[in-house]
Amino acid sequence: MTQPATSTASPFQFVEEAPWESGFAEIFDADVAPHLPVLEQRWRMAAQRRWTKLSVGAALIVAIWGGLWATGLYQNTIALFAAGLTSLVVFDLLLRRTYGDRESPARRMREFLIQAVCHRVEGLTYQTIAGRRINSDRFVFMRLIPAHDTLVTGDFFSGERQDLIFRAVEVDIRSQGRTCIFRGLLVEIETGRETGAPTAILQHTSTSPQHDDEKALEISGHPAFRHLYRVRADDPDDALGLLSDSMMTALTRLPEQLHDAAVQIGFMAGTMMIAVPLPDDPRDATSPPERRFDPVGDARLMLKQVMMPASIIDTMHGIDPDTGGRYRAR
Repeated sequence: MTQPATSTASPFQFVEEAPWESGFAEIFDADVAPHLPVLEQRWRMAAQRRWTKLSVGAALIVAIWGGLWATGLYQNTIALFAAGLTSLVVFDLLLRRTYGDRESPARRMREFLIQAVCHRVEGLTYQTIAGRRINSDRFVFMRLIPAHDTLVTGDFFSGERQDLIFRAVEVDIRSQGRTCIFRGLLVEIETGRETGAPTAILQHTSTSPQHDDEKALEISGHPAFRHLYRVRADDPDDALGLLSDSMMTALTRLPEQLHDAAVQIGFMAGTMMIAVPLPDDPRDATSPPERRFDPVGDARLMLKQVMMPASIIDTMHGIDPDTGGRYRAR
């Protein structure tokens, strides 16, 4: 009687789950997996150093204030000021040094993941500095992203899908108070259709201003689209010509294909623009929410983000990115 085979799968084995991951497991095993044992060891050592530094720093701060109290110098204004300033400096150094310990293995792993993703996606151009390859001012003008004081760009990538050229950049948008007000991807797809006037297709959200609905274009038919979006256009006739039944069906499917993200869409001068919010910092590797070493999960997330414009284009062509088959209009 044949005994069942014992699984010897590596904890870093990439198992393909989605159509866009087809062929990536072999690339992951060749380009990423050989480096992971060393990176994991460096990651664990960095974590140990972080906790050691935090403990020493906390003890130092307690010693400063304890000595101040024991010597009675807490009544001295200059001594209080010096103790407070020293505590702030120690705290700042702790934050900087502990982040630096994690940053090195995280960056190295991200480099390996980028190499693997570029190997998987044929014709992909990837740059670590985006510059002005995407005009964010147009996104603000179309109200796809909020007006802001600071926009930090991350990695930029571009490619071609279904004969359409796409560009995408990771951004972190902050207000004057340094509060993050948008984090995600800005995507541009050259549709080849010269729209007569800008058309914004904005998703209904709990933060949507009520007066926007009063200015929205009346759309007949397709209740699912009307429930999800409101349309603003300088030229209503041009906008109605753009929004065919198949187009509205594709736009209705977009949030579903992008993990229910509150996407905002615009059309201007032959370009489709999509703002896709992401829950986590797209530039931060090594599983930022859980603070654990998960290269397989990070590779899956990065591949999904890089393939996001291609998923959008497939959806616009009536192709379900999750199955590779066609879907029916709703």
